[in-house]
Amino acid sequence: MTLPDLTRYALIGGFMVLWVGAAVSWGFAAVYMFKTMSRYHPDRAWGKFVPVSLFMPWFFTEEGNRYRVKLLRAAGLFLALVGIAIAFGFVTGTLDTSPARPS
Repeated sequence: MTLPDLTRYALIGGFMVLWVGAAVSWGFAAVYMFKTMSRYHPDRAWGKFVPVSLFMPWFFTEEGNRYRVKLLRAAGLFLALVGIAIAFGFVTGTLDTSPARPS
């Protein structure tokens, strides 16, 4: 069963839009990560060595917490878009791993 060309291109376009959105959200997450990591509370700078400190607001200044929340949102959006893109790819056959059948 083959799809008409327009439908096939629309599916691939939707798949690519999801991946581009994920790449953009990853870029925002990277920027917010650098901004967050440079705004630790002076008395709690040791929190830089605690991997889960991004989930604990008392390690950061007020401005650092604003960037921390933006970072967590961007990271969540990235994970959601990648998950949706992978699911979309398998459902539509864009990420089909079976060998191509001869026509």
